[in-house]
Amino acid sequence: MRGASVKRSLVLLLILCLLTGTCLPAAAVEEAPLDAAWNRVLYAVHGREPETDLSDLNVYLEEVRAKLRELYNRPELFYFDNYVVWSNPSTGKVSRVEFHYREEYGEAEVAAFEAAVERVVDTVLPYGASRLQAALLFHDYLAVNVAYDYDNYMAGTVPPVSYTAYGALVLGKAVCQGYTQAYRALLEYCGIPSAYVSSDEMDHGWALIQLGENWYHVDVTWDDPTPDAPGMARHRYFLLSDSAISDEEHRHYGWEAEHVCEDTAFDTDTFWEELNAPVPFTDGDTYWFLRENGEYTDQSLTLYRRSWKTGDYEAVDTVWDYWPVWSAPDSYWMDAYSGLVLWDNRLFYNDKQNVYAYDPAAGVREIAYTYGGGDGYLFGLTGAGDSLYALVKREPNEEGTLLSLELERKTVSNPFTDVPMMRCYGRSPTT
Repeated sequence: MRGASVKRSLVLLLILCLLTGTCLPAAAVEEAPLDAAWNRVLYAVHGREPETDLSDLNVYLEEVRAKLRELYNRPELFYFDNYVVWSNPSTGKVSRVEFHYREEYGEAEVAAFEAAVERVVDTVLPYGASRLQAALLFHDYLAVNVAYDYDNYMAGTVPPVSYTAYGALVLGKAVCQGYTQAYRALLEYCGIPSAYVSSDEMDHGWALIQLGENWYHVDVTWDDPTPDAPGMARHRYFLLSDSAISDEEHRHYGWEAEHVCEDTAFDTDTFWEELNAPVPFTDGDTYWFLRENGEYTDQSLTLYRRSWKTGDYEAVDTVWDYWPVWSAPDSYWMDAYSGLVLWDNRLFYNDKQNVYAYDPAAGVREIAYTYGGGDGYLFGLTGAGDSLYALVKREPNEEGTLLSLELERKTVSNPFTDVPMMRCYGRSPTT
């Protein structure tokens, strides 16, 4: 193994141990030959080894080939290209497996991907987050921070990278497979089982995830508006059963999956199903969401604070506004278009002209920014590192322009900032 890969391989071996539960010394664990072969393969491919020796395991060509097909579906192996299995023609026993990797993804790209996964986990998960909370927060992060590669899709020129988790998490652009693999990479980093499911009839793919004993459908791609609308995250395809995702409203069909999604607990009457903005948490129990009320000129946006444990919630602020049709100002869009961003320890949201900042510790709202450009309205917000951006456009279905608000950070007395972030290793398997 190359020296530069040793540290990464040890980390990946730890992840594999945590996911599979086989962290005991080799002498204490008796592995089935095929399982032992698979673990060797994973170790080799994660370390970008050229081959691995299986000659001592007495495994056979067809069973090894069937197992190796799973390599193409693992989100963290975006750099993997193909394999060659060498076997004895007379016995069918496998001697070794040779691996080939995509030249465009070297050590630097793999390191960038791993850093992106860790950054997202450390950024969006509060201490003690449950698996259900992690599933929601990762869903929202990708819907807000990844843009569908729409132009290339329409032109039939989608590059291979847009089908990968690397494209979504590092480059911020993907098609459905890239969204799904990025979602799975984040989930599996936290020990949440997932699977990729696709429909040839729909030419579309999405995720299945396991919470507790049950499996659910999650389609991040269809919850991300196209053209891209930074700061917007729908929740119509989050944690659905087989029956719900295939109904007249959700219209998914033609998939084949190893897992059945029978539980209907989240199909209806969830707090998130009608939300069009992300759900930020300020600690492991307290989260915030925006809810639209009314329509046209009689329209409001209300900010709510809710306890995850008790379900108790309260409205903390309401703003009234509407979005006129740019070409016909006497007509109005029936929806509201606000993002919700936790930035600088404050919650930011918008109407068509103003950006509001709500201090959750003091319970005070102020106008942080007023747009007076005259060439569009505000249609959402997004945060990226040290910057906060507003999306300016004339109509909801336009691509729009991101405008840096260049706000100064404040020293806000917020008790939540002292809560340490926690990596997923060792999280309890509760929902």
